[in-house]
Amino acid sequence: MSSLAPLQHLLGPRFVDEPERCRRYAIPERGAPGHTPAVLLPQDEAELAALLQAAQAARSPLVVSA
Repeated sequence: MSSLAPLQHLLGPRFVDEPERCRRYAIPERGAPGHTPAVLLPQDEAELAALLQAAQAARSPLVVSA
């Protein structure tokens, strides 16, 4: 099982892992573009808290962007 599977389970369609859809989230204001295997789009604070707990349990690093 992928370490991202629990996160995908929590978000359903708000878990984006298609490279062409993730690309726009990896472009910073300055510096070189990054890369990500997935973009997580929680809809509220409770969902964000659940994602953070699941990521910690799965030892999956996260970068938070607002």
